[in-house]
Amino acid sequence: MSSASIKSLGPVLSAYERRARLAPGLLVIAPIADLVVALGFDKYPIVAGVLGLVSLGAGGFVLSLFVGNFGRAVEPALYRSWGGKPTTQLLRRDGSPETAIRRETRRTAIQKVTGIKFLSARAERRYGSRADELIDLAISQVRPLGRRSEFPLIEQESAQYGFERNLFAVRWIGRAATYASLLGFAIGFLLLPEHYSVSSVVGVIVCLAITAFWSFAPSAERTRMAGFRYAEQLLNAVVTASRRTGE
Repeated sequence: MSSASIKSLGPVLSAYERRARLAPGLLVIAPIADLVVALGFDKYPIVAGVLGLVSLGAGGFVLSLFVGNFGRAVEPALYRSWGGKPTTQLLRRDGSPETAIRRETRRTAIQKVTGIKFLSARAERRYGSRADELIDLAISQVRPLGRRSEFPLIEQESAQYGFERNLFAVRWIGRAATYASLLGFAIGFLLLPEHYSVSSVVGVIVCLAITAFWSFAPSAERTRMAGFRYAEQLLNAVVTASRRTGE
């Protein structure tokens, strides 16, 4: 699917949904579409092209309706492995001493903007779950800052985090699709060798490239880094907003 076709889905999908949900869905369907086009391109180029685009576009769109659910389902396990949500870690007082000044600036700003008072350092150590709940509540109130035009980086990093998270969540589906496509190519080579040509070989190479992507690109670490980049941008915006509030 071309970039123009993806943009044409604007009225249906938001910029976030196109990046975070549609893109992983297209990547899952890509090897199947590649197989369809490669096998039929020489004899039926128009039919193969149309079927490839339809399978890529329709399949990717349908999957985009589900990949967000897969992504949200893996978040609790990811948060546990990271030691908590990125925003929570950046605001907890048990963080790195090197970031203490930045952390206190952010804590002061978000308390000012939301009116939610965080626990003291002593109370936070004693009631860790309660401290995290207050931070989560405050974050939920400032998250709409990402929809303001003056903070475009929040939306960009949010979409990138969603993409990495969802890609990681559906990695096994993506890998299964590439393996199935490679099997389809192999069966075709064995049963119908006369139908194979340069386009078929190119299709195999493309499928191998997609297989390599699914084997190495999705990772919990890439998702974690994207999560922290989003958290940084959101909290930076909160600090800016708090200064404007005091003007």
